[in-house]
Amino acid sequence: MLHHIQGAKADNSRVRKNIAVYNSPANVEYYTRFDTLFSPELTIVSEIQHMQPKVDILEIGVGGGRISKLLVEHVGNYVGIDAAQGMVESTRKRLGEAVELHCMDARDLSQFKTACFDIVLWLYNGMDTLDHSGRTKTLNEIHRIIKKNGSFIFSSHNAAIIPYLFTENIIDCNIEILKHYSNSEIETRIMKNKDYRSFFNKPYAFFIDGCRNFELYTYYIMPDEQERQLRRHGFSLSKLYSLETGCETSIDSALSSKDEEWVYYWASAV
Repeated sequence: MLHHIQGAKADNSRVRKNIAVYNSPANVEYYTRFDTLFSPELTIVSEIQHMQPKVDILEIGVGGGRISKLLVEHVGNYVGIDAAQGMVESTRKRLGEAVELHCMDARDLSQFKTACFDIVLWLYNGMDTLDHSGRTKTLNEIHRIIKKNGSFIFSSHNAAIIPYLFTENIIDCNIEILKHYSNSEIETRIMKNKDYRSFFNKPYAFFIDGCRNFELYTYYIMPDEQERQLRRHGFSLSKLYSLETGCETSIDSALSSKDEEWVYYWASAV
């Protein structure tokens, strides 16, 4: 029986704050009601549903059960974890015993045996709640528990759009990005991140971007840096999906697009 892991001993204060935000009753209720699938997720879920033989899956950041409810009947063993106890309890109420659920910090997956899952899922940018150190620990842990040639499927915010999150000049800003952020939101984002210009054109950054009413720190990474990061942790990048179209895209397209707020990655353990 897995025990409840409250978090790594050397937990970063910003990451602790992120977990607390997700564990708040208001956010648990929000994610319990949130059932929307983004275009790439429709493709990913469909591919997994039709895999034969059936695969064993770990979903990290199970949230309110948005993905697990669609996959549990189509796979072998399905395990869901979340660092927020409230999310786990909500999904347990929703799905009952259909999914094995645990409150667990993804930076410490020591309760799982080596090479025990065919696929690890972490969608809707869940890994972006971790700082760079936490991300490194987590990628090591995920690689250990995935079977050889197994898949790690996740999404992550695109650092190429960071300048557009802080611009107040509509001429310099893509209209699709701007429509999500009013001038007051941009002003608040600047106020919360006094050193925001230091984020521009960096491989990655961890800052307050406005998510969950400016309560969360979020990790953004350039798609080419994400590929290098995956390689350093024993993965090869198989394909990327565009948030806008749901179709496969390229690193160059994601880097040059002003519309791709985040990107979906399908990587293989080597």
